[in-house]
Amino acid sequence: MNSRKILALAAAAAAVFGIASVSNVASAQAAKPQAGVPFSATINITEELSPDGTLCPLVGTISGTGIATQLGRVAVRSMDCVQPRGATFTFSSLQVVLTAANGDQIFVNYLGTLNTLTGAIQGTYTIADGTGRFDHATGGGTMVGSEDISGFPRAAGQLELKGTISY
Repeated sequence: MNSRKILALAAAAAAVFGIASVSNVASAQAAKPQAGVPFSATINITEELSPDGTLCPLVGTISGTGIATQLGRVAVRSMDCVQPRGATFTFSSLQVVLTAANGDQIFVNYLGTLNTLTGAIQGTYTIADGTGRFDHATGGGTMVGSEDISGFPRAAGQLELKGTISY
């Protein structure tokens, strides 16, 4: 029996007996919800600070790119409410979007502090939702990094997120 007939018989048997192909098994595994898997991201950011005049003395418009587990390469967009308090700036955002190359998104909230003397950033983040395979995503963790604000109102830095994600 030649190899074409063997492959045809194998395909017919798989169809009759419901045997899944390797690619179907891989697709099914990729589609399974993930519960509490590690999540980390390294993101290079630029920020433009401007006076707001409302509850936020300064608004930081942030953009950046990086790498995140579960997403791969990401683009990041955020608007921060920044409160200067001496040598420490507190910041928070309810509108952080991490977008993967395929268009899937994760929506994140975060809050933290920036020490303006050292540039050190510390904070926490919460994953609030997402789109695509991250629809209804949850999770959270810690955020550390640094930001150079010597070119105020422009700044640049790097953030590291570490925690978990369920989706």
